[in-house]
Amino acid sequence: MLTSYPDISVIVPVHNSSRYLGECLDSILRQSHKNIEIICINDGSCDHSGQILKDYRAKDARIKVITTDCHGVGSARNRGIDIAKAPYIFFADSDDVLHREALSNLIKIAMTSNADIVCAKYKKVKNPRLQDERKLLGDFSLNTNPISCFGQRPPQTPITVWNKLFKREIIEKVRFIPKVFFEDTAFTLDVFSKANTCALCQDVTYFYRTGNSSIMRSHITEQKINDFCSVLRTVDRQFQDKPDMHRLIFSTYLNPELLSLLYLRFWISKHLRRYMHEQVQPVIRSIQKNTHTLVPNNCGINGKNCSKTQLLWEILKSRICKN
Repeated sequence: MLTSYPDISVIVPVHNSSRYLGECLDSILRQSHKNIEIICINDGSCDHSGQILKDYRAKDARIKVITTDCHGVGSARNRGIDIAKAPYIFFADSDDVLHREALSNLIKIAMTSNADIVCAKYKKVKNPRLQDERKLLGDFSLNTNPISCFGQRPPQTPITVWNKLFKREIIEKVRFIPKVFFEDTAFTLDVFSKANTCALCQDVTYFYRTGNSSIMRSHITEQKINDFCSVLRTVDRQFQDKPDMHRLIFSTYLNPELLSLLYLRFWISKHLRRYMHEQVQPVIRSIQKNTHTLVPNNCGINGKNCSKTQLLWEILKSRICKN
């Protein structure tokens, strides 16, 4: 039963999600922790998502439905943050599902540890089966330097928002970049840089649906690549006055998958192919061979004291991340 003040605001951006939306909402409604509000932002859906939301709202007063024009998932989440009432905020994508004890587990850890952020593990599955859920243990460790979660390979938690419980006071002044892909990246890094503590839970509480042809999980496009570069440019600016954090992020965050996007951005731009061959490739080869690094004068860093990915970013950002 919902009290006057919910403990958790669950924000669900919805765009043409009719195929899986019901499963997502069912998994949230059946949470063992009941004192929640569910804020669904119908972001310009042109399928049956609007009617599904209307039907679910009629069945459960905890569901709020906000209808907007198609502004993108970042703007939808921002709208959800603006109207959220609870002291904790959880983000869910409209085609994923939650473990029955997900929110109960996360808020117990948050209350026990007083952590600003609680991160749980997730599992990629094609068809989540909630009947296979197992009892959660609730074990966690506390990190007093949250941004360092991304300073390992692999990182201790992915740079996403949907497997985390946030204190509202930590994120209420942070917003997602509107109308771009990879909007999670700048938001999550900014929030983690502001947080004092982060609790890391070993339980799988979130099931990420694979094989989905939605706009966010479809094939790589030039728009996605350009948006990724735009997000990186934003992150670069965010941490210019925090050199230690900047070094940590850009020396570990650019994993091979994301680097491939930058490579591809070069190859689809014919006029940059020569620069790729003549400038970037030799630097990468020299780093791999641990020989003297030929760093361009405008990089502003010492090639001997930076990682391969940090150096590559410094070289590329002036070429593909311009306004």
